[in-house]
Amino acid sequence: MGRHKKYPTPSVGERFGKLTVEHNALSNGTTFYKGSVRFVRCVCDCGKIVTPSIGRLYTHKATSCGCDKRK
Repeated sequence: MGRHKKYPTPSVGERFGKLTVEHNALSNGTTFYKGSVRFVRCVCDCGKIVTPSIGRLYTHKATSCGCDKRK
């Protein structure tokens, strides 16, 4: 109990490191659910599309598609 935080839904165009929230990712907007976890579709600066959870974006655990680690 009390373990989950409620993060606000990020706005279209909002940046998290190298990730930018994409417009019209799904028919119902930019977010979707898997169980109780909310995900958002983002585009990395390198062009790859990723779908991190909103919590990972706000806690800075997801800042790129992994292209930082590949270099």
